[in-house]
Amino acid sequence: MIARRTLLLAGLAGALATPARAAATIGEPAPDFDRPDINGQRVRLSALVGRVVVLEWSNPLCPFAGKHYSAGTMQALQQEAREAGGAWLTVFSDPPDAVGHVSDLEAELVAEQRKSKATAILLDHDTTLARSFGARNTPHIFIVDRGGRLAYAGGMDSIASTKIEDIAQAEPFARDALRAVIAGRAVERPLTKPYGCPVKYL
Repeated sequence: MIARRTLLLAGLAGALATPARAAATIGEPAPDFDRPDINGQRVRLSALVGRVVVLEWSNPLCPFAGKHYSAGTMQALQQEAREAGGAWLTVFSDPPDAVGHVSDLEAELVAEQRKSKATAILLDHDTTLARSFGARNTPHIFIVDRGGRLAYAGGMDSIASTKIEDIAQAEPFARDALRAVIAGRAVERPLTKPYGCPVKYL
C-alpha cells in the first residue's frame, strides 16, 4: 500500500499538463487579464503595475500544495508580499469535471481553513488564465515585477515531496525570488521546475 501511494504521488509530481499555447516568458510582459475574484471584485493585472504581483496556482485537494499551507510557509510568503505593497493572487483552475473543482463559496471556505493571506482568489474554470501563463502544477508560482514583467516561474522549493519536514532542507526558490523582486534585484534562478499535482486543462 505504501509503495502504491509513493508511486501515485511521484506520478502526480511528474505529470505535466500541456497548454495549448506557449507559456509566459521570463523578462517579457506578463499576460494581462481582467476577471472577477470570488467576491465579485475585478482583478486586472495591468492595473497592478507598480506593485509586485504573485500568482499561485493551487488545488484544495493537492497534498503538495497542502504541505506548504500546513507548514505555514505559503501564508508567510503571502504576508511578506503584501507587507511589501504587493498583491498575491491564488488561482484555482480545475474545470467542473476535475478533482479539486471549487465554487466561489467553496474556495472561500478553503481559504478560511488554510488561513490564507492572499489578496484575492481567482477561479479559472475555463483554464484560459492557466494557459496564458503555462501553469503546470499545484503549486506553481509566478512573480511579476513592478514593471509588469514576469520575473519568476517555478516551484516553491527544490524538494518534490509532500513531507513537511523536507521544507527546512529544501532551497526556497519562490521565497528567494520574491525577496529579490521586492528589493529590485535580478532573480538568481528565474525559472525552476515546479512540482505537485497536474493542472487539468479543458
